[in-house]
Amino acid sequence: MERAEAVRHGQTTIPAQAVVATGRDVPAPRTGRPDPCLLASAFFCAYAALSVSRDRRMQTMSWDLGIFEQAVKSYAHLHAPVADLKGPGFDVLGDHFSPVTALIAPFYRVFPTPLTLLVAQALLFALAVVPVTRVAQRFLGRGRGLAVGAAYGLSWGVQRAVDFDFHEVAFAVPLLAFSLESVLRGRWAAALWWAVPLVLVKEDLGATAAMIGLLVRIRTRHERRARRGGTAGTYALALVAFGIAASAWEIRWLIPAFHGPGYDAFAHINGEGALTGHIPAATAVRTLLWVLLPAGGLLALRSPLLLVTLPTLGWRFVSHYPENWGTAWHYSAVLMPVVFLALVDAIAALERRGPHPVSGTREGVLHEGVPREGGSAAGGSRVEDAPGEDGPGRDATAAGARDDGNGDGDGDGDAHEHGVPAPRPSPSPGPRLPRGPLRGYAAAMPAAAAGAALALSVQLPLAGLTHAAAYRVDARTRAVERLLDRIPDGATVESDVGPLSRLVHRTTVYWIGGSGDVVPRYIALGDATDWLDDPVRHARALHPGSRWTLVARADNCLILRRV
Repeated sequence: MERAEAVRHGQTTIPAQAVVATGRDVPAPRTGRPDPCLLASAFFCAYAALSVSRDRRMQTMSWDLGIFEQAVKSYAHLHAPVADLKGPGFDVLGDHFSPVTALIAPFYRVFPTPLTLLVAQALLFALAVVPVTRVAQRFLGRGRGLAVGAAYGLSWGVQRAVDFDFHEVAFAVPLLAFSLESVLRGRWAAALWWAVPLVLVKEDLGATAAMIGLLVRIRTRHERRARRGGTAGTYALALVAFGIAASAWEIRWLIPAFHGPGYDAFAHINGEGALTGHIPAATAVRTLLWVLLPAGGLLALRSPLLLVTLPTLGWRFVSHYPENWGTAWHYSAVLMPVVFLALVDAIAALERRGPHPVSGTREGVLHEGVPREGGSAAGGSRVEDAPGEDGPGRDATAAGARDDGNGDGDGDGDAHEHGVPAPRPSPSPGPRLPRGPLRGYAAAMPAAAAGAALALSVQLPLAGLTHAAAYRVDARTRAVERLLDRIPDGATVESDVGPLSRLVHRTTVYWIGGSGDVVPRYIALGDATDWLDDPVRHARALHPGSRWTLVARADNCLILRRV
C-alpha cells in the first residue's frame, strides 16, 4: 500500500488511505499477525483437554450429551434425528430446532464417540477467539487486543458451557463473533450473512439475528443520510423481518410438526404449566452484573452492540425455570462474544471521540461522511495505528470531507457520477481531545478484564486442569467401564446419566423409566443407591410381567438383564 500521502499532526502519521471520510469500506493494511489464531489454538487445547478429561473419568453432568449424540448418530446414518432418551422414536427437532448439529455427523460417522461432539464444541468456542482478538487488535492495538481475546477465552460463560457437556449454542458463539466483528469493521454484508445461520442453531436465535439487523440499521443511518439511501440499511431491515419470522415459524409451526400432538410452545418457559415462579429482582441484577462487570466494568453499556443480548436475557428472565436465571450451565455462552466486542466498541468510540460513542464506523473511519460544524466529518480523535506502524493507539486528527452541495456527503462534487476519479479530501485537523479520567479508565479496561478473567478462573472449570487428578482415571471408573463392556453392541438399554457416554454410540439407550411400551434387554445404573436393597424387584416394578437377573455389580453401579 502506498504510504507517501499522510495526514500529520504533531509527530503522528496516519496513512491517507485510512482517513477517508466518505464512509466507504476502505480496507486497512494487513499485518498477517498470527496472534488471534495462536491464541485460539491455545484455548482449543484447553477446552478440549477439559472435555476429554471429564469424559475419560465418566463425569457426564446430564443426559444432554446423550441426547445430542443420539441425534448426531441418526444424522450420520442419514436418518431423522431421533433421540430415544427423550422417548422411543422421539425426533429432537420437536424439542428444539437445531438442525445445525448435522454438521458434526460426517465426523461422527468416522469417529463414533461422544468425544467427537466434545472436541467439535471446543473447536467452535475457540474459533470465536479469532474474530474477537482480531478486531480488538485492529481498534485497540496489539497488546490490548490480545488482552481482550484472552479475557473472552477465559470468560466464565464460555468455561461453564465447555464444562457442561455439549450443547448446540456452541455453533452460535462463532457466528455471533464473526458477525459483530464485521459490524465493527463496517462490513455490512458480511455482518448480515454471518447472522443468517443463527436461525438453524436454536429457535430463539432468530430474534438475536433480528437484533443484529437492527444494529446494522442503526450503524448505517449516517451513511443513508449522506448518500440519500443505502442498500445496507434495506438488507438490515430484511434480516430483522427474516429473524423474527424464522423464530415465529419454528416455535409455532415447525417444532410442533416434529413433536406431534401435545406440544406446548411455552413448555420450556413454564415447565408445561407446572412452574409459576418469577425471577427475583436480586437474581436478575446479579446475573446482569456477572455478564457485564468482568467484561469491562459496565463500560460495554456505552455500545449499541448490547442490543444483541436482549433476546437471550429476555427469554431467560421470563422463564419460570430457576436454572435459566443464574450463571450456571451453558446459557450465558452466547452473551460472551457480544459483551467483549461491545467493550471494544465502547473503548474505540471513546478514544475516537471523547466521551460520546459514535455509530456507523467503518474500518477505522470516524464518521459516515456527515460533516460536522466547520465542515469536518470528524474532528479531534484517537485513530489507531495502521497495522505495521510502531505501537498501538496513535493520537491523530482525521481528515473530513467538506459538503459539496450535491447532498451526497462525499465531498467530491459530481465527479464520481461521470466516471471521473474523485480527488482525495484535504486534511482538516481539529483540536486534540484531552485524556480525561473516562478515557484513562477505558484504556486500562482490556488489561483489567484479562486480569479479572484470570482471577475468576481459579474457581472455574479450567482450573481443574492444574490438578494431576484431571489426567488420571480412577479404579472405580475402570471397574464401571468393565461392567458396561458386558452389555453387547446393538442391545437395548435403560440407563441413568452415568453410563450414557459408554453406551449411546453402540447401543439403543432409553432413559430409566422412559422407554414407554419398549421393554429393554438391559438396565444399567451408574447410581443405583435406591435399588441396592433388591434390584430385581425394582426392575419388575418398572416393567411389570418381565423377569430380570442381576448380571454384575460394582460399588453402587449395577447391570440387570431381562430373561
